[in-house]
Amino acid sequence: MVLERINLAKKQIIYVAALFMLGPTFLIPPAQEIGSYGWIALTISYMGFLLLFSLYRALLNLAPDKSLFEILQLAFGRWLGLAFSLFYLFYFVFLLTLIVANFADFIDSVVLIHTPELVITIFLVATAAYAVRKGFESIARISDIILYTSVSIAFLVFLFLIDKISLDVFRPVWPSSWSPIFKSSLSVFAFPFGETVVFLSIFNQLGKPQKTMPSLLWGSLIAFISLQLVTVRNVATLGEFVKYSSYPSYDVARLVDIGNVITRAEILISINFLGMGYIKATTMYYSFCSGVAELFKLKSYKHLVLPVGVLVSLSSLLSFKTTIQNLYFIAEIYPYFVFVPQVIIIALAYIVLRVRGKEVGLWPMWGF
Repeated sequence: MVLERINLAKKQIIYVAALFMLGPTFLIPPAQEIGSYGWIALTISYMGFLLLFSLYRALLNLAPDKSLFEILQLAFGRWLGLAFSLFYLFYFVFLLTLIVANFADFIDSVVLIHTPELVITIFLVATAAYAVRKGFESIARISDIILYTSVSIAFLVFLFLIDKISLDVFRPVWPSSWSPIFKSSLSVFAFPFGETVVFLSIFNQLGKPQKTMPSLLWGSLIAFISLQLVTVRNVATLGEFVKYSSYPSYDVARLVDIGNVITRAEILISINFLGMGYIKATTMYYSFCSGVAELFKLKSYKHLVLPVGVLVSLSSLLSFKTTIQNLYFIAEIYPYFVFVPQVIIIALAYIVLRVRGKEVGLWPMWGF
């Protein structure tokens, strides 16, 4: 398969990267299980992402025109590289299934509670499949509208709740135990920051690393600031109840009541979730289909879109029986499973390429 060039401006890559990292985390903010110390865990996890980002950049310096799958075969050889590539494809489709399951759980639980989950899932996957068949450029074309709308809505909800916000809940500032914070930081690192490994599979289609990597960094910064705003807002509004809420951002928006005129603001949060989750789902969908086509040297990825959609629909329907199971998996199991594809294999590939004497010129850490 000859990979298609994806003609995106730098700002479009920034928007897609930011929305990818926000995704479902705007509705299910990270580190909510530690309450008022969630902002600390989020900060630590972002610092970890900056280290991972520098690893991505160093790896792409070694092979600037290669996709993730080509890099793996270059580093580990044909057969071991193929095994690692198949593992990444499994991870991509697994993550896509998890995203669709999050979508369906939310809509089925709080929005369309009388609608069968099967109908919701088919509609979501069919919408994403249509966008993927149109190409990645069509996905990115609406990213600026979704990002501006989502961030504006989050800020408006913050302003509407200003009279209900109490900063006393953040005392004491210094935690008595750091163990749960570090554990939560690992969870936040894995979801959403570590998931950016998917971009390594399509960055060679977007342009040179000098274009793509700064855009990824700026997108991550937008996501980090937005998540901090949402995390602080939810804790300051809900207090300790934030630990026990399945969808704290949705519960916060339900408290908006300005003179009995501006109410039911939770619909705004639903719009946020659907818009940002759509970008994340379609990005994963495209990356998986194009990755399969590249690995098996198919002429096009487009004929894979429909069967992959059927597979994802069935997998998401069978994945979790309840929302609680879904949230427990994300917090307790997911971070340890995905540390291998997100960090370990990437680090090994970089080390092997360096040891084998591949020529490299590392960029300055902040030299953009």
